[in-house]
Amino acid sequence: MLHIILLILKIIGIILAVVLGLILLCVCVVLFVPVRYRVHGEYEDSFRGKAQVHWLFHILSIKAWFDSGGKDMGFVVRIFGKSLFDSRRNEKKSSDNTKKKEDKTPPPKDISIKQEREDSKKPVIAEKKVMADTTADIKKNEDTESRMKAGKTVSNVKTGENKGRKKNWFQKMILKFKGIKESFAKKLSQIREKFRNLLEKLSHIREKKDRIMDIFRREETKAALSKVKKIIFRILRHIKPVKLKGEVYFGFDDPAATGYALGGLSLLYPVFKDQVALYPDFEKEIFKGWVDVRGRIRIAVFVYAALALFLDKNVRQTIRFFKKL
Repeated sequence: MLHIILLILKIIGIILAVVLGLILLCVCVVLFVPVRYRVHGEYEDSFRGKAQVHWLFHILSIKAWFDSGGKDMGFVVRIFGKSLFDSRRNEKKSSDNTKKKEDKTPPPKDISIKQEREDSKKPVIAEKKVMADTTADIKKNEDTESRMKAGKTVSNVKTGENKGRKKNWFQKMILKFKGIKESFAKKLSQIREKFRNLLEKLSHIREKKDRIMDIFRREETKAALSKVKKIIFRILRHIKPVKLKGEVYFGFDDPAATGYALGGLSLLYPVFKDQVALYPDFEKEIFKGWVDVRGRIRIAVFVYAALALFLDKNVRQTIRFFKKL
């Protein structure tokens, strides 16, 4: 019985060891297998460029392209060689859907029958309009006669109404003046409050500025900044392209401008050295060339940088200082 229990435990231990080994292998693959990238661009009357990113023998690959001359742009995502997303396929589907919608639009109906019906109704409508116009003229004449009779009586009433209107207009002007005065006083009070709030904010900003300067004067923050600087330079060195090749032909109308451009680019010579060739043209205006960049990125470098910053005492202390502000 004991022998069977030990055998079962042995099998369970082997299975756990295999599972842990597979997990560790997957973690190492994710951390240490590099993500490789390649970018190629060229310019001659129009810009054309291609970019490719792949990981672990092209298990995951992303391709993108751009052509300003042909106005072509898109990208493809593939996993194990099968396209997960393709922009060209989506564009074809959208164009097919629009064509189907256009085909489904109903044909225009015959309007000849409607026009015949409307033409048959027109003489009846014209007769009705003539009758209505005659009745309207009779009513207008009756209204003018009644207004002439009532005008004499209304003229006497208007003189009394004008006096009342003048008094009401004067009272309304006084009320408007009071309202303007009150609104102006309110606006002045609001401006004063805003000015006070602004002064308070400025005082708080000055206090924060003094606190921040005190934090930057501490030795812990100086050590933390030097640590961050080292890690950033390490990441930049890692991201830097492994291979860089290219040729650039340039020239301006003025030969002096071409010379100045060549002098400015020569300052960057330690960066690209013999990898990018420059061909200045002092006789004509020209600009064309191509560049090919290749490199790799490992996730382990970023994980190491994050852990190094997290475990550093000075970095944690400076973060606490800034949180207390």
